[in-house]
Amino acid sequence: VERKLPEDILDRFFFAPSYVNWVEKVTHKERLLPEHSRIVLPYSKTNGETYRYVARAYEGDDFGKKYLYTEISEGSRFYNFYNIDPKKFVYVVEGQIDCLLLDNAVAIGNAKYAKGDFKAFDDYTIVPDNQPRNFHVVQSIEKAIENGHPVVIWPNATAGKDINDLWKSGMSKQEIQDLIQRNTHRGIRATIALNRWKRV
Repeated sequence: VERKLPEDILDRFFFAPSYVNWVEKVTHKERLLPEHSRIVLPYSKTNGETYRYVARAYEGDDFGKKYLYTEISEGSRFYNFYNIDPKKFVYVVEGQIDCLLLDNAVAIGNAKYAKGDFKAFDDYTIVPDNQPRNFHVVQSIEKAIENGHPVVIWPNATAGKDINDLWKSGMSKQEIQDLIQRNTHRGIRATIALNRWKRV
């Protein structure tokens, strides 16, 4: 409710009130964690086969891990990869839920953008979280620029730290995508924009 997510994406994930019990049944392996609840997002192929799960801490203690990944079989490391058209423009965001709020988007699942393998995409942009005071985010953007990737550098007046925050502020999907397109940079222009944006 707090995230104001559209109803058409709610069936893409589920709430596991007893996460440890659930994941032990899925993997047939014991997890040495106290029982707790999490939001679980399946990574699925075109045929519906689930090959990976990511479980996000819901509330309270995350026991040192905000995200827990469970591998079932081989598949793309990008969340939502099998639901997009790689020949169209692709938005590469950090968070799995954020990518469901854009057209033709995938999630890398962390801020290590420079290590992403984007060869599958004809055209794309990396959309980092809007965290100019986060050293790790800034460093990762710097490396992505050095590696020649197109990157979004948010305007300083942007409210919120991610796509979901923009969504909650009342912006439409098209408005968010237009904002991303206008602020995608690469090379020296990206470096100049990054130096204006970062606060570390």
